[in-house]
Order: sequence, then structure tokens, then C-alpha cells
Amino acid sequence: MILEDFSVQNVSFSLYPNPSNQYLNVLVSDEFPTYDMQIIDSRGMLVATKKLLAGENIFYDLVSPGLYVAKLKIGPDFKVQKFIIK
Repeated sequence: MILEDFSVQNVSFSLYPNPSNQYLNVLVSDEFPTYDMQIIDSRGMLVATKKLLAGENIFYDLVSPGLYVAKLKIGPDFKVQKFIIK
């Protein structure tokens, strides 16, 4: 039996630039080959779901201006980052 370690402590997750005008870089560590990320607006509504690859991912025209939360799914857990689009 193979057990996967879904520990959120092992995964690095960063968003930049923050705040952003045109694009958002999402950098995730290579603990897993792919990740799912949810984008949630300031009202708590899910506005986008993105599939990420390990390493750097760049998104253009991701969402309209505002404050957002990015939730990176890691097994049964999440890592969370806030970001602003101007």
C-alpha cells in the first residue's frame, strides 16, 4: 500500500505581484505534479477554478478588480493566500 503525504506544510504557494494590474503569477512547489486552485471573491463566491502545474503558472485577465482569496487544494486540506487585482 502506498500512502501519500498531503501535508500542507511541505507545499510552498505564493502569488505575485500583489497587488496586480494585468497578470498573476502563481508559484507552487513540486511536491505534487498538479494542483487545483479556487478563486473566491470578497463576498465568498467561487469565481474561478484553475488547474496548476508544479512550478510557475501565469494567468492573464483572471478576474475583475477586487480583493480575492486563492485556495490551493492539497489532499483534504487547503493553503490560502489573499490577493488584489487593481
